[in-house]
Amino acid sequence: MGNPLGGLEHSASDQEPFLGQVEEQLRAGPYTYCSVRRDDGSSVWVVTMGKGEPPGTRVQVVSFGRRTDFQSSRLKRTFAELCFGTVSRAR
Repeated sequence: MGNPLGGLEHSASDQEPFLGQVEEQLRAGPYTYCSVRRDDGSSVWVVTMGKGEPPGTRVQVVSFGRRTDFQSSRLKRTFAELCFGTVSRAR
């Protein structure tokens, strides 16, 4: 597969950063997949470069866009919806 950012979908909800708490973290080479529970109670999987933030950390996510039915060959897992973005500690 080529660049995973090339096929990103964008919606109005991707325009604004959101806050939440990391519930789960999966490392895959240079990427970290984080399950983030948003403040509204919904959960979203986010992939980011680097080590990410550990479970229990309050974070801010800035989305670059989303992919549906994204297959991670490193994790041997398909994510129904995956947000690509930056994950940093909330201030």
